Amino acid sequence: VHDTIIDIMSTEADAAPVASEGSGQGERVWAPLEGNPEVLTRLAEELGAPPGWGFSDCYGLDMDTLAMSPQPVLAVLLVFSVRAMEDYANERQNEEDTKDEKEDQTGAPVPDSSVYFMRQIVGGACGTIALIHCLVNNRDPFLPLQEHSPLHQLLSDSQTLDFSQRGAMLRESQGIFQAHQNAAAAGQTRKPRPRARPKRTGFHFLCFVRGPDDALYELDGRKPAPVRHGQTSPDMLLYDAARVIQEEYIAKSKEALKFTVLTLGPTFQ
Repeated sequence: VHDTIIDIMSTEADAAPVASEGSGQGERVWAPLEGNPEVLTRLAEELGAPPGWGFSDCYGLDMDTLAMSPQPVLAVLLVFSVRAMEDYANERQNEEDTKDEKEDQTGAPVPDSSVYFMRQIVGGACGTIALIHCLVNNRDPFLPLQEHSPLHQLLSDSQTLDFSQRGAMLRESQGIFQAHQNAAAAGQTRKPRPRARPKRTGFHFLCFVRGPDDALYELDGRKPAPVRHGQTSPDMLLYDAARVIQEEYIAKSKEALKFTVLTLGPTFQ
């Protein structure tokens, strides 16, 4: 993996929704979330993750720097500038152009032995969706969810649903919405006015996890299904994810510094 400098400054992240939320006055507005390890760790705990695990900044993608990350690494979060990714921006526009058609679809079938995945159907929630993907796909054995927590309830209610139905259930979860808003309010950037729709920041969250089949999966709520990137292992998850980030995102970006990478691992507190 080539040496890479990563922008680790606090980053608000957001993405356009796959499907419209509607325009009613009672519509929930999900504030943009920062790519801040402290904020994300607190959000994970509020959603139901056990203590002792959290997010850390990854300061580079070379082998030596990756080896400094707290081990074991359970998941990798990527925050990137959509505007820097021309292909991704075009795909996003295509999603917007066909969103009415997609709203009528039931979503992709849930594989019997695949990772847990949901579609993003509400703007501003990409950070929380990526975090949910990280936590739920590591609940056995590392991150057993607290019983009666917001995420435990969502998982119990959505396990048999398809990807889009899970996204719709997330939209209706008051507990997860409130945890998300608390995390957004704890960020370092200027907050939107009350009841004002936050401006889209042009940044997007996704994550990488190891599946039950020992494959590396890219989980991006903007895509119709998980993306499989070949085999991996607990020891190689971080390095394999770094390779995909280099090849599929940084190498294709017009602004290679517009990236933040975080790892989910032990906090040693």
